[in-house]
Amino acid sequence: MNQQVKRTNYIVGGAFRSFLGASILTMLSHQLASTADAMIVGNMLASEALSGINALSPLMITMSAIGTLLWAGAGLRISRLIGERNTEGIHRAFTVAVIANLTVGVLITILLRIFSHDIAQVLCDDPKILPYAEEYLSVYAFGPVFLLLGSLCNSCVQADGRPLFVSRVVIAASVLNIVGDFLLVGVLGMAGSAWTTVGSFVFTFVMSYLFGVRKTATYKFASVAKCFFQNLFGNMREGSTYTVTNIALALMIFTLNNIVLGALGTVGMNIWSVCMQILMLTLMILNGVGNAATSIGCVLQGERDYTGLLLLHSLAFRIMGVAVSVLTLFMLIFPQSFLLMFGASDEMLQSGAAYAVRIFSLAMLPFALIILRQSFLLILQYFVLNSMASIGMLIAMLIGVWTAAQISPEQLWWGFPASLIALNVIIAGVMYVIHRRKAGTSPISLIPQQDGGAIWSLSVPYTMDGLGELLVQSRTFLEDKAIGADNVNKLIGMEEELALNIINFAKRDKEKQRFDVRLMVSADEAVLSIKDDGRCFDPTKSETQKIGLKIVNNLGAHIIYKYMYGQNVVTCQLKLNNPKQ
Repeated sequence: MNQQVKRTNYIVGGAFRSFLGASILTMLSHQLASTADAMIVGNMLASEALSGINALSPLMITMSAIGTLLWAGAGLRISRLIGERNTEGIHRAFTVAVIANLTVGVLITILLRIFSHDIAQVLCDDPKILPYAEEYLSVYAFGPVFLLLGSLCNSCVQADGRPLFVSRVVIAASVLNIVGDFLLVGVLGMAGSAWTTVGSFVFTFVMSYLFGVRKTATYKFASVAKCFFQNLFGNMREGSTYTVTNIALALMIFTLNNIVLGALGTVGMNIWSVCMQILMLTLMILNGVGNAATSIGCVLQGERDYTGLLLLHSLAFRIMGVAVSVLTLFMLIFPQSFLLMFGASDEMLQSGAAYAVRIFSLAMLPFALIILRQSFLLILQYFVLNSMASIGMLIAMLIGVWTAAQISPEQLWWGFPASLIALNVIIAGVMYVIHRRKAGTSPISLIPQQDGGAIWSLSVPYTMDGLGELLVQSRTFLEDKAIGADNVNKLIGMEEELALNIINFAKRDKEKQRFDVRLMVSADEAVLSIKDDGRCFDPTKSETQKIGLKIVNNLGAHIIYKYMYGQNVVTCQLKLNNPKQ
């Protein structure tokens, strides 16, 4: 007997918006610090000094790709394990990630210290720029180990439901970097800039570990001698799609540079540089939405909360659609204002730059659809399809823009929206084929829409009528599972006492406020999960227990409590005794 599931996006949406705000704040602080850093170096030293740092960009991108493979993958895998309530798995994944990042970081440091001159010379052979690049790299070489470990700690803290803490650490590190530049660049030159960057890496790692990772019971070091490579492969598999995407994006930009330069010359390249700023603005939006979606979505996937995942999918695409549409509309109506913002010359304005910006802006919505689709493919562990989408974007864009340039150089800009729209159609077709082969999945997202009737959920209003509906529907669901009257009564008793506690003490003056209740029944276990957005309240601690909560703790269930994304998450695991009697 299937029960009607009534879920709202109040709880899922609250977690998403909490993470989204922190994620955007983190990226803004990163970008502002990078811009300020460039301005200080360029003004206090020389333009060649800034060029020296820019010349090292391919090296930084390569290290970023390595980093996402090691720490970003670990963060996503840990999010799934948190959702699965796999404590031992979390400890092993974390331990292996620390060992891997520490080892790779030390190895990179050694190689950079030994070959800093040779690497700088390969990346930049200009005699005026090379000394600046080499001086910066020789000091920066001390930073990778702290960069990797700090990024890992931040990823782990985010997975544990504290994205705002990461934002505060990043903002503090950015301020430290800017202040350090002011104090040291004038005294130590390029070395001073490099030392402040390394210092910000060290600060991020220390603060994130001591006050983020270490302050929680989620992460502990475990013995991994027998399962090291298994866990390493698991972490890297999660991060591999990020690495493929970064590499594909770098190759795409490099090749498009050559196509545009060959077709339209220097002026065309200048216009393309402005279009790149549109792309970066769109990516900032997408990274914020995507980071929030993947972190929360991996937890929901681990919990097998597919209804919540569908709600998250709908909310993420709505927010992305509105934000990118507003940006596109601005480009269509005020292209010259945007061009002037980035110092467009009269020659650019007279050569059709406004027309180019308008056409290029039409590519941003289909581009955003692909990137956000990839976030949910990653959540659902469609790793091959995700990587194929990244490679497909590279191929489609190059073919589309090159073909448009052959037809008419001035019309090459149409190649961007045309190729991305075509790729969206192809991806949608592939997903539909997978949907037909996997019964019960959504044709739009591939998210499972049911789980054999073994999962039931409800969003409950803060009223006694809401409580009554909860108890009636959940009892009907449990009795239909034939788990035995004793087990049903225990689960209903726990559910009632926990729900009453939430209704009495977590209610706010919000008409749409709800708390989510889920029941999941397997062969030998039933799991009750309740999420609310009240103040932090741990029912497992004796000093907080009232009579009702003591009853819950005496009903024989294993109770797990976490405070994530500003929400209380209580999970009661009950082993079923003689379920069929």
